[in-house]
Amino acid sequence: MSNDIIIIRGGSGTGKTTLAASLRPHFPNGITIESDRVREMFNRLDWMCKESYTTVLEALAQIVSFYATKNNRPLIVVDTFETVYLKYFCSRLPSDLQTVVISLYADCYSVWARMRAREGDALLEKAVLNSITQGQEQPLTGGDALAIDTTNLSSIAVCKTVLAFLANRIS
Repeated sequence: MSNDIIIIRGGSGTGKTTLAASLRPHFPNGITIESDRVREMFNRLDWMCKESYTTVLEALAQIVSFYATKNNRPLIVVDTFETVYLKYFCSRLPSDLQTVVISLYADCYSVWARMRAREGDALLEKAVLNSITQGQEQPLTGGDALAIDTTNLSSIAVCKTVLAFLANRIS
């Protein structure tokens, strides 16, 4: 079983971007695509509007599909991906690609501390609320999914956990 697409999901401050950056050196032929970069391409976007968000997910799926034809592996995709949107996104990917979902979560105190260190007070309330919302969702688990509580883990430990999980899927 291959790891064609690695989806990293979770609320703000759970370590998604850090994990993606930590994985890059291990996959020199891979590509990392963050939904935030795709979102920035749109001049006007209302994130409270479901249609706006699904438009970004469709663009993201098209980018992933394009790079898949170029044999770049794995394609690491980073977004919050609430469950309903994750299913929507995955339904737009080529069916022959093997997708792995890594769900990150942390307690609200850890998210608060991480966001405060990273962005100051402006986004703290939103980040903590997102963390609580993500924490209330059932983390995906099973053969193609891994959920990691990053609350008390270093970024190195999270990366090692993911690499071991990916290696076990291939063997």
